[in-house]
Amino acid sequence: KRVVMSRAGAAIITDMLTAVVEEGTGRRAGDLTKPLAGKTGTTDDYTNALFIGFSPSLAAGVWVGRDQNQTLGDRETGSRAALPIWIDFMRKALAAKSLGYFDIPDNVVKVRIDPVTGEAAGEDTPGSVAALFKVGTEPPASRPGF
Repeated sequence: KRVVMSRAGAAIITDMLTAVVEEGTGRRAGDLTKPLAGKTGTTDDYTNALFIGFSPSLAAGVWVGRDQNQTLGDRETGSRAALPIWIDFMRKALAAKSLGYFDIPDNVVKVRIDPVTGEAAGEDTPGSVAALFKVGTEPPASRPGF
C-alpha cells in the first residue's frame, strides 16, 4: 500500500467532482439522493461516451462505444449515453448501503468564491460558489484598492 495523494488533495478533487453531479453534466445522478461524484466524457465525433463516478463506498464506470470507432450518433455524449446506465447500476448497487460521506480532513476549509475574480465572496454574492481549499491556500478576501 502506497499513499499517492494527501487526504486534503483527495477531498478537494472529490469536491470538484461532486459539482459535476450537483450542477454540471452529471446532475441527473443527483436523483439518487446520495453523496456522489463523477465525470462525464465524450470523444470527437461522438465515438465514445463515458461516465466514471463514485460514492463514498463504491466506484463504477460506464463506457459506450463501438469496436470500429464509429459515431454513436449526434450528441450522444457521456451524460446522454453513459450516465443513465451508470445511474441504473448505482441505484441498485447502493440500495442496501448506508449513506456514508466524503472525507473532509481538518486541514481543509470550504470558502465561497467569486468565480470571476477568484476572491473570497460572501454568502449573498450573486454567482458565488463554494469550494474546498487546503488551510493557508484560501483566496484573499475582496479588499478595496486591490
